[in-house]
Amino acid sequence: MALADKTAPGSDESLQHEIRRGLAALRSLHPPCERLAHAVECAAVDGGDFAKHLGLRSAHSRTSETIDQIDRRNTLVCETVQRFFSREGGSSARALAASLARYESAIWPRHASDEECPHEAGSLYAALWSILRAHPLAIKQRRIQAILTNNGARR
Repeated sequence: MALADKTAPGSDESLQHEIRRGLAALRSLHPPCERLAHAVECAAVDGGDFAKHLGLRSAHSRTSETIDQIDRRNTLVCETVQRFFSREGGSSARALAASLARYESAIWPRHASDEECPHEAGSLYAALWSILRAHPLAIKQRRIQAILTNNGARR
C-alpha cells in the first residue's frame, strides 16, 4: 500500500504528496537512507510504530522482536499453567517455576538449538521447551505470578 498521489491544495492528499516527494529526495541522497525512507512511509501508511519499522529499541530498551518474544512466552506460560498446573491452585506459579528451572538446567542445554520440539506433542516437556524457545530466559515464580495476574499481558 502506498501513500495517495492526489494533490488538492490544503488536503491530506497534498501533504501525503509532499511527504512522498521528500522521501524520494531522501532515497536519492544516499543508499542507506532507503531504509529510513521506507520506515517513514510504512509508519505513515499503517500507523505503526516508526521505531519498530527501523528495528530500533523501544522506550524500555527492548527491540520489537524481543517484545514479541516475551508476549509469546507469556501466552505459553498461561496455557501451560492452565493445562498442567491448574490443580495446584495458588501455588501454580511456584510449580511452573520449579519445573522450568529443572528443565532449563538439565534438559534445555541439549535441545536449545533444535529447530523443532524434540518432545512428545502435548507433553509438559514440550510446553517447557516452547516457553524457553519463545524467550530463552527462565523466569522465576514472581514473574510467572505477574504474568498470570495479567492474563499474559505485559505490564
